[in-house]
Amino acid sequence: MKIVLDTNVLVSGLLQPVGPSGQIVRLVASGDLVLCHDPRILAEYQEVLFRKKFSFDPERVDALLEEIKAGGIIPKAPLRALRGAGRGEDLLNRLLQSRREDRERGAKA
Repeated sequence: MKIVLDTNVLVSGLLQPVGPSGQIVRLVASGDLVLCHDPRILAEYQEVLFRKKFSFDPERVDALLEEIKAGGIIPKAPLRALRGAGRGEDLLNRLLQSRREDRERGAKA
């Protein structure tokens, strides 16, 4: 399954590997989930992971970012944020619509 991993989930999973965020990070590390990223997402990961308050080893952060680049994919269509979803049902509908649009674009390519 392809996912876009929110930076907060990544950081939480690294800080607390036993919780739900940690499980997501482990699934990414095992290859069961494939990260979709673009330069904006990678830049945000880098900026946040190098913050002093987290005390992550810079060499390990560099290695992690290289793994994300190597193991992830850059979608052909630009990643876009889903804004304006008020209720959970609205968000789900927007996600499903976005997925349908992505499939239609893929079928045309």
